[in-house]
Amino acid sequence: MKKRINIRNCIIIILCFTLVCLGIGFSVVAVQLQKEKNKSCNYEVIFSEVMKSSSVKGSEVEPTSSFKIDESGQLLDMNFTLNAPRDEITYIAVIKNEGTVPIEMVTLMTSPDYTDNYFKKLISPVSIKLDDVSGKVIEPDGKLEVKIVVYYNPSTGVISKKTFNYKLGIISKIKV
Repeated sequence: MKKRINIRNCIIIILCFTLVCLGIGFSVVAVQLQKEKNKSCNYEVIFSEVMKSSSVKGSEVEPTSSFKIDESGQLLDMNFTLNAPRDEITYIAVIKNEGTVPIEMVTLMTSPDYTDNYFKKLISPVSIKLDDVSGKVIEPDGKLEVKIVVYYNPSTGVISKKTFNYKLGIISKIKV
């Protein structure tokens, strides 16, 4: 009989110890869950800065340009004036991930789309080249540089001053 009571007491002690351990484990899990719940998942990708890298003049008159980043940082508005063949302006635009999650660049949206034949004719013989950013991943607080080159191609046609507007927008997604 005494042996039976002793085994019963051991089982009760083990069950009590198990309940205490479960209670501690659940409280640790609850604290970790609360931390994860309070952690904000911020998604923000912007043009942080734009620098004129170079300017080459094809004649005696220097090509001119200007840029403006909108308030949200999502849109880069640029204006160009190229005066003669071989005029060239190069910009470096920096895209920054100010969020807390890694992002993947899908593309840079251009407006107007000067690769389309209709719009290409409007600025002909000027060509615009952009670095391909599709598929590149930017970690939180990371940066990606994009080179924008605007060039007045030499042609045998009529030489005229070309003034036009060019806008770039960021299209990205959260890296899965």
